[in-house]
Amino acid sequence: MITFRPYTPADESALLALNQESIESTGPLDAVRLSLLQEQGCHITVAVSDDQVVGFLMAFNEGSEYDSPNYQWFNTRFKRFSYIDRIVIGAMSRGKGTGRLFYSNLKQQAVNDGQTWLAAEINLMPPNEYSLVFHQKQGFVEVGTQSSAGKVVSLQVCELVE
Repeated sequence: MITFRPYTPADESALLALNQESIESTGPLDAVRLSLLQEQGCHITVAVSDDQVVGFLMAFNEGSEYDSPNYQWFNTRFKRFSYIDRIVIGAMSRGKGTGRLFYSNLKQQAVNDGQTWLAAEINLMPPNEYSLVFHQKQGFVEVGTQSSAGKVVSLQVCELVE
């Protein structure tokens, strides 16, 4: 059984190891950057199974100081949103509905916080077909594209309904 809870400093090594497994999709993350992201208002939720961290989701609400060009794109165009910066699920926990549960949890939290939108980017170049299909099933639609750091991404939103 998978449960979700807020990140604690004791989760740092597990979170960084999971991110390293998926670095091609998520980009690098180290302890210094993780600390900076938390200072900028990052909300981190971890998925736990059998007392092990098996995944995490990082999100920022509107108005953060986060320096990501993709976050900034949404921040200049949308109000009352939660931006999903990254979601990482360990190899042994993939295909078991963990991503869907993460998004369901985040949607409820965002509605409770008064948000209207979830926002995310999905790699087009290099392509991440699995993520594109997953986000489509979650109700996301493309509202733009952007090139940055040698990647092309699809910028997508999902309207939240109470």
